[in-house]
Formats: sequence, structure tokens, C-alpha cells
Amino acid sequence: MGIDERKERDRSRIINQIVLAAKNILMEEGYEALSVRKIAGRIEYSTGVIYHYFLDKEEIVRAVAEEGYGRILKEINRVVFDPDQPVEGIKNFFLEYYRAMLENRSYAKLALLSDIEGILQKAVILEKGISQRSTSMGILTARLEGAMARGLIKVKDPELTAQLLWTTFYGLLARLILEKNTPPEQQKRLMDELFLLVDSYLLP
Repeated sequence: MGIDERKERDRSRIINQIVLAAKNILMEEGYEALSVRKIAGRIEYSTGVIYHYFLDKEEIVRAVAEEGYGRILKEINRVVFDPDQPVEGIKNFFLEYYRAMLENRSYAKLALLSDIEGILQKAVILEKGISQRSTSMGILTARLEGAMARGLIKVKDPELTAQLLWTTFYGLLARLILEKNTPPEQQKRLMDELFLLVDSYLLP
């Protein structure tokens, strides 16, 4: 291993340690308790080391959001979409998102329930034009646009529809994150009923 490769490996390791420590503090104690000094104490580095990699606390919080969002996005990008069955494809998109968020519950709780600015920047979905700035919203909107163009769904504004679908789904997912002891069979009943509503909303 060359010197440059070793340096990059060490850099990535330290950044990952900083982000993980910050995420844990956010989850355990909240944003107000988060500080560069506390992160340094968790990973047993000086504050100077952390400032070498991050400008301030807010930049670390954004890195926490980026790391979590990246993992979720990787999962939902695996969903195979059949343009001839757009509604089923959209359901599968949400099912994969649901599974990925529950498997990454700590990030999910931050993304769905936090009002921290650095986290909110990655979780925004209601702004007009968001499909041009959010990868996940862009994927969903594009699928709706394609299905609309073929007359397979009753949609007039694909982005607005994507926002409403996502908001509805977020509501259920947020409750399941909070009510973590909800039995799997009840989770399935709730999801099945939600998808019946999706059918009635989208299908001609």
C-alpha cells in the first residue's frame, strides 16, 4: 500500500468515526448536546483533529444526513421498475424505502422526526421543483411522468402527486419508527391498506 493510499484510508476512517459519534450523540442526547468537544471525547481525538476535517458542528450534521441518505438511496435504486406496471413499481419503491429505513432506524428517526436544519435539508420534499434537487423525489416523479404519458395512471401533476404519496407514506413510517413494538402482522395490515388507497388514487 502506497503512502497516498494509506493517508486516504486513514482519512476515511477518521471521518467515519466522527460521523458515527455525532449520529450517536444526536440520537441519545439531541442536537443541543452535540459539540465538537463532545465528539472528540467520544472518539478520543483532539478537537483540532476534527476541525481538520470539518468546519463546524453544522457541517458534521450535514455529513450525518448525507451518510444516512446515501445508504437509503442505494437500497431504493435497486428496485426494478416495470413501465407496464407503474403502480406496482411505485409500491415496490415504497416497500424498499420502508425496509431500508427500518433497517437504518437511527438515521430514519433523525430524518423523519428531526427539525435540525442540516438534517432537514436532506429530508425536504414539499418545495415546488424538489424533483429537480432531490434524487429520490426525482426518481418517483419520473416514474409517475412516464406512466401518466402512457395513460396508465390518473395524474395531472406528477411532482405534486409524488409529494402527496411520499407525505402519506412518511406519516405511517414515522409512527412505526416511534411505535417500534408494532407487530409485523399489524405493520403488514397497515401497509396493505395504505396501498389500497394508492390504487384508488392512481389507477384510472
